[in-house]
Amino acid sequence: MREDAVTGRPGGGARSGEAAGPGEAARPGGVPGRAGAALPGPLQLAYLGDAVWELHVRSAVLRAGGSPEAMHRRSVGRVRAGAQAAALHRIESRLTEEERDVARRGRNAKSGAPRGVDPLDYRHSTAFECLLGFLYYTGRWERLREVLALADQAIAEEDQGADGARGDDGTRGDQDGARPPGSFGSGGSAPDEGGKGATP
Repeated sequence: MREDAVTGRPGGGARSGEAAGPGEAARPGGVPGRAGAALPGPLQLAYLGDAVWELHVRSAVLRAGGSPEAMHRRSVGRVRAGAQAAALHRIESRLTEEERDVARRGRNAKSGAPRGVDPLDYRHSTAFECLLGFLYYTGRWERLREVLALADQAIAEEDQGADGARGDDGTRGDQDGARPPGSFGSGGSAPDEGGKGATP
């Protein structure tokens, strides 16, 4: 039976007999936790969310197939800080008030961006990961799947916009690396291939 990419369980969804009791929220692996219990901090949720996103991206890339090198390149393009930040910006209007608050706490958490990564992109990617970690940690599987699907769609749209800005030789149409007009973003420098989740 096929495993659910979010829960890791065969067939997806909660197993029978694993429903949380009154006043409890389901946690990963069917372990219930008190709904009123304190959540981990935003950076800890982002740490978890980073793993959730990485597994989601790698699963999708693996299903698409290709050589390990090609799969790695496709994965890096989707887990980098700039792609995550763009995804968050595009889906933000579809988030609940609680989800926006979680993302805001992740964005405002004190952490330093790695060298070569735009600090603003890094903060927004941390917010994105914090949101994913929150949804996973609290066992909101269906909503997590919805947010992952929205993020996939946002990144695909971003990729299509970037492809349209490349010239015949495969280079960007602009000379200084700025985002092309009309593409998503604030007009800052395009992020490098490094960033969140990328390995050198």
